[in-house]
Amino acid sequence: MYYLPPLRRFLLPSFICLILLIIYKSSLRPAIIHLPLQIYHSPQPSPPGARVRYPPFKQQLLNSTSAFQSFNQTPLRHSKYFEPLLQCDLAPNRFTGHIRLPHPIYKISMVPAGPPEDARVFWNPTVMSLPYWSPNQYLLVSRIVTDGTYQENVICEANICHPNTTDLRPGDQLCSEDDLTHLGGAVGMRCATTPLRLSVPPTPAKQCLGSMAPYTSIPGFHDPRIFYDGRGAPLMILNTQSRYACFGLWLIDLRALYPPLEGLLASSPSFPSLGPLASYPSLTELTRNPPETRGAMEKNWVVFGQEEEGYISYELTPRRRTFAKLMGAGYTSLNLTDPAEVSCLFDDPALDTTGIDGKTHRPTWHQSTNSLQLMLCRRRDPACVPGAENTVFVTVVHRKHLNAYGLPLRYERYVVVWTAHPPFSMVGVSRYPILFANETVAGWTARENWDDGHGGAPFGNYTLGKRGHSTQGKRDSGSMREMWASFTYTVSIAWAWDVRNRVEVRDKNLGYLDDEVVVGIGIADGGQGFVQVPVRELVGCLRACPVR
Repeated sequence: MYYLPPLRRFLLPSFICLILLIIYKSSLRPAIIHLPLQIYHSPQPSPPGARVRYPPFKQQLLNSTSAFQSFNQTPLRHSKYFEPLLQCDLAPNRFTGHIRLPHPIYKISMVPAGPPEDARVFWNPTVMSLPYWSPNQYLLVSRIVTDGTYQENVICEANICHPNTTDLRPGDQLCSEDDLTHLGGAVGMRCATTPLRLSVPPTPAKQCLGSMAPYTSIPGFHDPRIFYDGRGAPLMILNTQSRYACFGLWLIDLRALYPPLEGLLASSPSFPSLGPLASYPSLTELTRNPPETRGAMEKNWVVFGQEEEGYISYELTPRRRTFAKLMGAGYTSLNLTDPAEVSCLFDDPALDTTGIDGKTHRPTWHQSTNSLQLMLCRRRDPACVPGAENTVFVTVVHRKHLNAYGLPLRYERYVVVWTAHPPFSMVGVSRYPILFANETVAGWTARENWDDGHGGAPFGNYTLGKRGHSTQGKRDSGSMREMWASFTYTVSIAWAWDVRNRVEVRDKNLGYLDDEVVVGIGIADGGQGFVQVPVRELVGCLRACPVR
């Protein structure tokens, strides 16, 4: 038989334990209350794609790092690496004011070997180099000239070939007879794979009102730019209908649109990996913060950054520079431009034109290409250690001139340079607009265009005619002084394919002063070409930005 003691025997011990438990709980109460408040009482997340405000963000950056310093204290401005870029060995044309680099524009053919002729007209080429182990050198995206009721873009892998062995660079190919037929007997870039249509999901146009209403029902995207980000992920930024305006800018990883690229990037023979993580596996609209700063049709935004840090430049004009930090999922910070920065671009009243309506047309500046990260030293220089005094971002901008009817007359090409470390201040811009060896510009006669001491086309027997078709001529022939393409524009810049340096994917957006770049050129809204030029020539002859 079991005996159970009366409960009253436990009253005193239970009472003492209860008091001790209350005291213990009271000592923990502030921590227990504080933690749930941090986790569960934060502001509700905004709807997908909404612009999230970060009022303290810029101040946090300013307070948290000594790298954010005033513009005139930027280490690069007074470094031994920057000063050589201010030297200019070329004299400008006395009529046009341009300098002419000794590198011609060559043709791009979208017709690969084997298939029949393609009657479509291609334009706006945007190019990026493939890894050194790729069987082909470049990835090429081009727009197709349509009737305006839809937009279409195609992608192919492409190679550069040369007509003779003396001009071959490491990894380049010797042109076949078929290549020479399609490239006009000269150096050129040609698709090695059949161009495939890039299919991007349609997006809604929420603010196409008034005169912009017709844009609501135009399918497809336009003005794509392909590039590697700071981690080596292959991205495409594109214009298509917006959820918050009429047209906006969207990002997507190219591997989602062109599956062969995924396997290629994950097959490095010396660095086994699955390739860079896809931050934009699906179409993601980039936002602008605050919302009232957004335009009805956004264009020409430039992504830049290092490793995991990404930024986006919205605009660059004589009156305003705006860039923000990418926060993920298309969200952006407020404008991070250093308040101490002075605009590097300029207005020149002498360039204004008077329209037939009596109104003044002033040239406008706009961004043109993607950005590249550049080390201002040679690749194999043992003293070349990355730092704030020798690392920059480079892009191309246009100054757009209008004629008396208010229509585009010409695009002038300038290179701009800004530091690759906070506060990302601009440090230089081309002193003169840049022409390539066989390029001309509208607004002046052929004689004035070629009045630069070059005597016609001294850099080869190759020039381009209408829509980029090549023609032959003698080096010293005066007939070469023609206006073959008076309206050209720069679409993209990319580091040239180089089998020697064995650059891994994670470093595909980084180059050195002894590397070359490939520049994609649009020709008169109906043709396309490219230029291969040493980056030190493209970035040389800078004018230093002013300081306060």
